Amino acid sequence: MTKTEATKKLHSSVKGKFTQTANNLDQAIDAGALIKTIKSRYGKLLAAWKEVQEKHDDDDFVKLLPGEGLDEEWIEELNNTFNELEVKTDSYLEDVGKAKAQEIGRSRDESMPAS
Repeated sequence: MTKTEATKKLHSSVKGKFTQTANNLDQAIDAGALIKTIKSRYGKLLAAWKEVQEKHDDDDFVKLLPGEGLDEEWIEELNNTFNELEVKTDSYLEDVGKAKAQEIGRSRDESMPAS
């Protein structure tokens, strides 16, 4: 396998791993998963994003960009996906936190004796 082929394979592998991780997080949010699950999957997304950035910054990879079809659109696409999921995750966790706070408030009100 040539260096070019190996780098292309690595690109495909890193992109695939990121995409799968992003899809798993997105599905968990849409399903209303537990906070623990969302945080775990978000941590995995952060790790996958870091790997994407590291591989993208690799000298061998950068050298291949212009002539081998590994243009910058792929990193922009993944960056957009990451940014969207980061906001969606933050919003989900905030909404769940607010709902729990309201639930705790209602529980306290119900358990307090009437005066």
